[in-house]
Amino acid sequence: MIAALLTLASCNSAQTAQQKKIQNSIDSIAHLKAIQAIEQGYFVLRATSMSDMYGHLMSGLSENANFLLVQGKDGMYQFAAMRANPGLNGLGGVTLDGEVRDLKIKYGKTPNDDVEVKYRLVGIDINADVQITLFKGSDQATALVMPMLEGGTITVRGQLSPYRQ
Repeated sequence: MIAALLTLASCNSAQTAQQKKIQNSIDSIAHLKAIQAIEQGYFVLRATSMSDMYGHLMSGLSENANFLLVQGKDGMYQFAAMRANPGLNGLGGVTLDGEVRDLKIKYGKTPNDDVEVKYRLVGIDINADVQITLFKGSDQATALVMPMLEGGTITVRGQLSPYRQ
């Protein structure tokens, strides 16, 4: 009986190691696709969580309504909390639609390391500096959105992927 349990545990351990290896390969491919999207200038960071300058987590988020988007020289940041007060964009938040300027990419030492992206999003009424960190070996990223005039930094976390599939 004990020998059978040890054999089963050994099989589960080997299966778990194999599953982990497969997941790491999938994550590495997603990371490389995200880097390629950044280099081509067509990517979207869909927010799965956001926090304000005080670290308060914002609830009621929809990935379709909360995102950072870069399409060549055009960019957009949209925050929509989907609350009772419709806010400036009718969704309970803010939308900044403008031009992407001064985009810079900083690579890690190896192809699978963190990648940093910085740019300025210049709109008609407001501007923001954006700093994105794409995490090592995955398509998960964090962005800091820093409005130039008022308000504080917003931290956006989510998946960075190509905008044109």
